[in-house]
Amino acid sequence: MTIDVAHELRTPLTKIQGYLEALIDGVLSASKETCELLLEETLRLAEADAARADLQKEKILLKTLIEREIDSFRSRFDQKGIGIEIKHDSEEVTTHSKLVIIDGKTVILGSTNWSYYGLEKNHEANVLIRSKEIADYFEKYFDELWIK
Repeated sequence: MTIDVAHELRTPLTKIQGYLEALIDGVLSASKETCELLLEETLRLAEADAARADLQKEKILLKTLIEREIDSFRSRFDQKGIGIEIKHDSEEVTTHSKLVIIDGKTVILGSTNWSYYGLEKNHEANVLIRSKEIADYFEKYFDELWIK
């Protein structure tokens, strides 16, 4: 399981900051409920910070992770006649581009980080193109790039 430590720390900090600003501005009164909520968020923040000490960092190759996930669904893909091919940058050539070619005619191209924040929060964009010619072009372009 992956823990997004930054998110776990940021959420209670943002709540605490918002409540403190509202108290200072006079928008909220220092009611028992408000103080209990601030205490609860402070404890949540302390728990998240304590959990950080137990994390063990390890290097993972994204290539291996993606291939393992694809392989776990390979029999389902095969049953439905779905072919899937994964290609990765070499150690000599690195791109930030993500390219998906579907059925040799639909291209999804971009540099979006395919993560929660990349897709939901950062407003990153990709381009969807339905063209066999463009799909052929990008497949050839990346194949040549990866051979280098």
